[in-house]
Amino acid sequence: EGVVQSSVPNDLFVVCGKKLHIDQRIVNKTARIAPVGKGELSRVANTAEQAKKPTLTPTQVRKLQYICEKISEKYGNKPLDIEWVFTNNRFYILQVRELP
Repeated sequence: EGVVQSSVPNDLFVVCGKKLHIDQRIVNKTARIAPVGKGELSRVANTAEQAKKPTLTPTQVRKLQYICEKISEKYGNKPLDIEWVFTNNRFYILQVRELP
C-alpha cells in the first residue's frame, strides 16, 4: 500500500545477469504501513534500527526474482506489473498485469 501510493520510502533491488548479482539502494525508512486492526492499515513509525535495515535479504531477493521469472514465462515474457507482499517468511502474489 505504502509503495503503491508513494507514502513511505522504499528500498530498490535490481537482479543482474546470470550470476544474479544484486544492485541495491537501501533508504532510511522512517515509517511503514502496517495492520492495526481487522482489515485496517495505518502508517507506523519505524525504530532507528528498522529504518536502516534492508527490507529483503539477498536470498529473499533471489527467490522473488525466481518467482517473477516463472510468472513472466507464463505470460510469454511480456512486460508485467507484478504486485506482491512478503509476510510470515513467504511471498504472495497479489496481482499481475500486462504493461502496454
